[in-house]
Amino acid sequence: MLAIGWLAEGNLAEAQRAIARADKRLRITEDRLIRLSGGIAAARVRAAVSGSTAEARRELDALSREADGLSAVALAFEARLALGEIEMRTGDASTGRARLTALEREAAAKGFVSLARRAAAAAR
Repeated sequence: MLAIGWLAEGNLAEAQRAIARADKRLRITEDRLIRLSGGIAAARVRAAVSGSTAEARRELDALSREADGLSAVALAFEARLALGEIEMRTGDASTGRARLTALEREAAAKGFVSLARRAAAAAR
């Protein structure tokens, strides 16, 4: 959460340090939901810091599938949101917009109103 806060403020160095600290803990935790959440945050930060968007996209796609397999709907939606946002920023706007629009509809239908709004805003 701290890394995402730093990322939102544009402080990439602090976001990267927060992910590095969290990564050590994530490797030893047995809680798959915490690992998923941390993985989503790490992919967001890596994409912003290093510009390694292809790697982040692969990670987010895998994390979304894993979350789906665990019926962790909110985490699957968060991974898809991050993936769509990255696509919008990296020149794959048509794919990103389609992903975000589908996510908006699905999230709203399942009662994830805030996430649906975030997806709609990101698609613009």
